[in-house]
Amino acid sequence: MREEIADYFAKFKLKGMQGAFLAQNDALYASLSFEERLTSLLKAEEIYRFNKKITLNLERAKIKNKQARIEDIDYSINRGLEKSVIANMLLNYKTNRKNIIITGPTGTGKSFLSQAVLLKSVYDGLTARYYRFSKLIEDMNLSKLGSEYNNFISKLSKLDVVVIDDFGINPLTSEESSMFLDVLEERTDLTTIITSQLPITEWYGYLNNPTVADAILDRLAYNSYKLKLSGESLRKLKSEKA
Repeated sequence: MREEIADYFAKFKLKGMQGAFLAQNDALYASLSFEERLTSLLKAEEIYRFNKKITLNLERAKIKNKQARIEDIDYSINRGLEKSVIANMLLNYKTNRKNIIITGPTGTGKSFLSQAVLLKSVYDGLTARYYRFSKLIEDMNLSKLGSEYNNFISKLSKLDVVVIDDFGINPLTSEESSMFLDVLEERTDLTTIITSQLPITEWYGYLNNPTVADAILDRLAYNSYKLKLSGESLRKLKSEKA
């Protein structure tokens, strides 16, 4: 009968319950009531599905640095990063649906911080995606060539958190600025995290389209946590220390 029950779990794709049921074969579980054993099986299925969801979301997120963790942020180096500010941001950005803008010189940890937040989002059960800005623009241009542009934008609009890393490095055409606006327009009330060496005050000129720039800054800058990093490159400091 145990094998028959286990087969039913497999048939209905209840793998978490199946594994937990097969493990219920000792004196501890024999002493439990039916309701207690059933509750244990249901909890096992819930955990199994949540872990499966995280694994799938992590694969789809394309995070470049999977070792980037909030716990490993270095606050000992003076670069304008305060632990209390990060803690407050992490506590509220999901419920407030606010964007996060991280600016500062190269090497100050912008990418690490953005990916650490993204990784935490995945482990919290959210859907996410990491993009270098140049790759995002490239994929959007390719999607237009293949008549998949609307589908591409639609997929981005369904993600809880999107990181756009290294915004402002490569030149941008007026049309590409408009495409970037399409992304942000569809991501209203969702979290977009942007890192850039350019101060926000220089974004207007970079976007190469005054009307679009107004719309982008309105959607991004006015509903966001802003982290302005400073100081020397962490890579340089660590190299000198070594």
